[in-house]
Amino acid sequence: MHGLLKSVVTLLLGFLLTVALIYAVCGCSASGTTSADVPDSVGTFVVRVDDGSFTVDPYTPAPAPTVTVTATPTVSPTPTVSPTGNTPTPTPTATPTPTLPPPVGSISVVNFGADGSDASDDTSAIQAAIDSRGTAGGTIVFPAGTYHVSAPIKLPHSNVATMTLAGSGATIVLDNAKPRFLAWNRTSAGQVFRHYRVEGFTVDANGKHPASGSYSVLGFDDANIGGYGTPDSISVEDLTVVDCKVKSVATSPTSAWNPCVINVFTSGVGHITDVTIERCRLEGGSRGVNVWGADSGSKVTIDRLAIRDCWHDTGIDPVAFSASTNYHVGQFAKVGTIELTGNYGARAFDCGIEIDQPAQALITGCVEENCYYNEFYYTNFTTPLSGAGTTTFENCTARTNISVRGGTGLTIGNEGVAISRINLDGFTTALAYGTKVKVQVNTGVVFSDGLYVDGVKTTLRRW
Repeated sequence: MHGLLKSVVTLLLGFLLTVALIYAVCGCSASGTTSADVPDSVGTFVVRVDDGSFTVDPYTPAPAPTVTVTATPTVSPTPTVSPTGNTPTPTPTATPTPTLPPPVGSISVVNFGADGSDASDDTSAIQAAIDSRGTAGGTIVFPAGTYHVSAPIKLPHSNVATMTLAGSGATIVLDNAKPRFLAWNRTSAGQVFRHYRVEGFTVDANGKHPASGSYSVLGFDDANIGGYGTPDSISVEDLTVVDCKVKSVATSPTSAWNPCVINVFTSGVGHITDVTIERCRLEGGSRGVNVWGADSGSKVTIDRLAIRDCWHDTGIDPVAFSASTNYHVGQFAKVGTIELTGNYGARAFDCGIEIDQPAQALITGCVEENCYYNEFYYTNFTTPLSGAGTTTFENCTARTNISVRGGTGLTIGNEGVAISRINLDGFTTALAYGTKVKVQVNTGVVFSDGLYVDGVKTTLRRW
């Protein structure tokens, strides 16, 4: 009997010592943010601290929210995409297949106590949780609730495993005058920001904006500069943004300020590879999703990019503001394989979807409407990443049903580089306003192969 009692006491003391060690390592307080690695053969665990008492629970991710991605803006009826013309010819398959690294050890989970609806600032607690992981990856869990952020949360470079920011049911309210949630913590040129997954958040830009300048709301550019700036040849590898909603992004009718909701951006000799942005609803902002390289003559490359089932509306009638697109891929970067599937965009000024000559691209099932100049735009700032370049627009719809200046369904622009092949398969237009030009090939455009409409090569330059 005495021996049994001694064993029980020893076990109890061991348990209390383990709890104390976790408490000491994590630097926890009774009501603060907690973090800990709790290796277990069963899987990942969450350590919670409430009123000084510890509990250890299995971690089960909350189900991802249902983000309704519709093609129904407030200015128009539900779109129908009706392919016309002959049976489309086979089109290239351009589905990126990012290779994710295997898990490294036990994933650490940081659990926040959401602050409800109060106006307290959660920036320091969130940043401390990010910093606590170093480059080891892991999952940062935001339980359902409201979090206030007053400065960009800085993400580290050189991750060796995936860092997941899990925000199902969490709303991030941005209180800074230049409302920004996530950004790269660049500390020198040439750094690589890799292995990130951001899922399930609602980000409320709160209608705030600076007096002037460009910036991104959700991310992903440089935290150490005021706007987009020039991010010093940084690179981005293996980034996934899924099931996020960004709302109340202010849009300047005169371009006094220029917000991009999701901005993946580099310069110099940087590269962007294996990026997927999926099922995101973006409300407001002059730019929806930008993945691009700056600086004419740079060596930036973009490859294996997918933007799927996203929704963006600037929220204002496009009559007096510029530098605006719903989705833009390329600019001065050499672009490889890309895919845009099932995306909706409305009321951009410059163009709805801009594609800058990739090696291989499939733009399918996309709807663009009521843009000031062009619903779809293709041009050639530089040569493709490889080969001559083939782009297919398949079962896409361009339309206008409010008064806009341009209303061109698709414009093929000229920046001085030869364009290889463009396929238009089932390209539908309903242009009630503007120039009512379905397709326009600008003066000076040179094709090394040609423009094919439903499989038939055409020499028409405007119709």
